Amino acid sequence: MSVFFIHPCRQDQSLHLIWQNGSLIQQQSAPSPSVERGIGCFETLRIQSRIPIYLSEHLRRLAASCRLLGLAEPDLLALKERLLHAASHCGGAGVLRVQLGRGLELIRVSPFVQERWARPLTLASVAPAVLDLELAQAKHCSRGHWERGAAARGVDELLWVDPQGFLLETHQGNVFAEVQGVLVTPPLDGRILAGVTRGALLAAGHAEGISLRSAPVKLARAEALWVSSSLKGLAPVKELNGVPLKSGALGGALLEALERSESA
Repeated sequence: MSVFFIHPCRQDQSLHLIWQNGSLIQQQSAPSPSVERGIGCFETLRIQSRIPIYLSEHLRRLAASCRLLGLAEPDLLALKERLLHAASHCGGAGVLRVQLGRGLELIRVSPFVQERWARPLTLASVAPAVLDLELAQAKHCSRGHWERGAAARGVDELLWVDPQGFLLETHQGNVFAEVQGVLVTPPLDGRILAGVTRGALLAAGHAEGISLRSAPVKLARAEALWVSSSLKGLAPVKELNGVPLKSGALGGALLEALERSESA
C-alpha cells in the first residue's frame, strides 16, 4: 500500500518534503495536487511471464484519461519501457499498476491474487451521480466514495443503473448480461469506461462464435450477470441487492475463450 506523508520544512515554509513508506521520494516547492486532492489516473494490468497483458491498450486508455482530466500526456514510449522494466522483476503472475498525476508517477508491482479470478461477486444497484457520469470515460483515482458505498451495503461492488433501468457498469468493471441465450454488454455511449478486458472478451468471443453483442440492456431482462476487469477476468454475480442470481454457462464459455486467446 502506498502511503504519503507531507511535511513543511521548518526553515522554509514554501518547501515541502514527501515520504512514501518512510522513504523520501519528492522535494519541491509545493506538493502535487495528485497527492493532496486525488487528481490523477491509473491503469492496472496483469503480468504473465514477466510481460504486462494488453500493455498497448492500457497505455492508450491512460493517455485518454490524462486528456479528460486535464493532465499532461506522458511520453508513452518512455513509460512503456519503464513498465516493461518493472514487470521484468516479477517472477510469477503479478499485478502492475501505474498512476499518473501532476508531477507524479507511481509504478507498483505486486503479486497476483489468483482467488480473485472469476470469483463470484455480490452487487448492489445504485443510480450514478452526476460526477460519476462526467468522469465515466476516465480511469481516475477518485474512487474512495465508491468503496465506502459498497462496504456500507455489504457488497463487493456497486452496479450503476440509469433512471430508465438500463445497465451501465460497476465501480470496478464492465457488465455482461445473459438475455435469451445471448451475452449483452452495454455500449460505449460515453457513460461507461472502455474496459480493456471488455474489448478483449468481445474479440475472443466473436472469434469463437459465442453469441454476444454490445447493445443497451435493461437490468430487468438480465437472466444472469457477470463483471469483467483485468484482475478478475469475467466474474459471475451470485447476488444482487440481497437476492441470489442464477448462474449461466455463457459467461464461463466466454472467459475460457479469453484465456485461450491470451495463451495463443
